[in-house]
Amino acid sequence: MKLEARNFRFVAFVLAVLSVMTLASLNMFGQATSGILVGTVFDASGAAVVGADVEATNVATNATVRAKSNGTGEYRLDNLLPGTYHVSVRAQGFKAFAQTTDVQLNKTGTINVTLTPGAATETVEVSGAPPIIDTTTPQLGTTYEVEMLKSIPTAGTGALGVINLSLLQAGVGSSGGLGAGTGPAVGGQRPRRPVRSRCVWA
Repeated sequence: MKLEARNFRFVAFVLAVLSVMTLASLNMFGQATSGILVGTVFDASGAAVVGADVEATNVATNATVRAKSNGTGEYRLDNLLPGTYHVSVRAQGFKAFAQTTDVQLNKTGTINVTLTPGAATETVEVSGAPPIIDTTTPQLGTTYEVEMLKSIPTAGTGALGVINLSLLQAGVGSSGGLGAGTGPAVGGQRPRRPVRSRCVWA
């Protein structure tokens, strides 16, 4: 009886470890399908506005994601499909704020808002704002739309197309010359060396 219980515990432990490893690998290889908007809501004096209502409405689908600013005035809107959004911020005793911005795939955009005193029925519309920048990571990335890829003759398909597209980015160059490895050189680093097999004789 004790042996059976010990075997059952061992099998359960192994299954639990395998489940954790499988879930970790799924997260590791998962593809990002959305973007994020974050920011802080201030008043005219620079103090944080707590409990402000923040909404982001997708212009194409009319789907709305809502959040409230926390105790430090910060807000976060997750799981936003890439596209153009109309962002609005409202708080009691302040004029409403509105801005149209683009949300990009796998990027976190920052929109800090300064509310001015006034009636909530009045709206301060910000137009011509510069593109939002992902300030949460030093990683650089570019999203290519299908139509843009069709207009780039060197894009191609498969692995070669990805390498050709990478050469269009800042800080990426061709390794230039044979024997230097495969792939582009990024940030002055040498490209990946080809794997050579070695024979070991006993």
